Amino acid sequence: MRKQTVFVLVLCLCLSAAIPVCAAEAGSNITVWDSVAQADENTDAAAAYYPSEVETVTELGKTLIRKTFEVPSGASPQALVESTLQRDGVRYAIRDITKKELEPVPETRPVSKTVSLEVQTENEEEICGKLSSTLEYNEGGFTGILALDEDSVTTQATESEGYAYTVRDVRQLFGVNRNDPYYLPQTVRKHGATLRLANVDWSLMGERYDVNSIPDLYNAVATYTGKAYSSKPTAFAVSATYTGEVSRMVPGNLQYMLLYEPVEAPLSEEQLAADAAKAKRVALFAAGGFLLVVLVGAGYFLLLELRRRKKKASDSDFDDYDFLEADQPERRMRVPEAMRQMDRPEMEEDADE
Repeated sequence: MRKQTVFVLVLCLCLSAAIPVCAAEAGSNITVWDSVAQADENTDAAAAYYPSEVETVTELGKTLIRKTFEVPSGASPQALVESTLQRDGVRYAIRDITKKELEPVPETRPVSKTVSLEVQTENEEEICGKLSSTLEYNEGGFTGILALDEDSVTTQATESEGYAYTVRDVRQLFGVNRNDPYYLPQTVRKHGATLRLANVDWSLMGERYDVNSIPDLYNAVATYTGKAYSSKPTAFAVSATYTGEVSRMVPGNLQYMLLYEPVEAPLSEEQLAADAAKAKRVALFAAGGFLLVVLVGAGYFLLLELRRRKKKASDSDFDDYDFLEADQPERRMRVPEAMRQMDRPEMEEDADE
């Protein structure tokens, strides 16, 4: 009995000593999860894009912010997420991202293309006859019909060949003393070629004669001929430019819808200290209530144990009498009853006196 009582008292002391420890632990384990702080720091590139629509929606009593972006197909949705979104003093964190592919759209742009061809003539009419008035364009996914820009047509010789030709020059000479070709220039220069005297036509300059009846002066018409050399182009490079507008179908942009939900702001140090003190008080009350229950239970257990032991002791005494009665079957009367029978005569004598 004493051992059990000591054990219960020691258990109560241990529980009372554990109360401040539990309270301290309850205060030190308080943490606040900031979902906004967990956002990737590299996702602040959302400033590179601007939302096409910003709206607020209500869901289960919460005010959510929904932003819609239309970005090129190669853009990453993480570049749209804002790690620090705050409206009216409330902080928001990303919750859902939905994607939608938009329809392809046509893209047009002006282009020009230059073509070249070889011809054997520099006649403009013949060259224009060899050039098409339109040109089909199909490059980089762009298609269209280009028109010839006639002012852009140019011709340049690419090949040539040499040839020889005869150069003729006629010169008149007046007052020549004699009608002798020897007294005339034998060569002349013309167009870079040297011409030689080929023929002379003489005529009298006047009616005067000398004493020997010989004319005094002559006029001469001298003809000079020679060979000159040159070259002529035999092939030409023609360049022409075609201009116009072409188009192509490009993949549509991607539409991202970002849904932000409000998050609780992180607690201040004062709030954390107040919560810790409150948790400590709650832990103390809980521990005190638990200790009270333990003490009441221990007292009730001791009371039951005492009653059980008392009953057991009483039952042991009666068992001893039963044992004696079993050994002596002739004695049907229990010892207490026999003792009462023995006491009766004395009581009667006392009554007579």
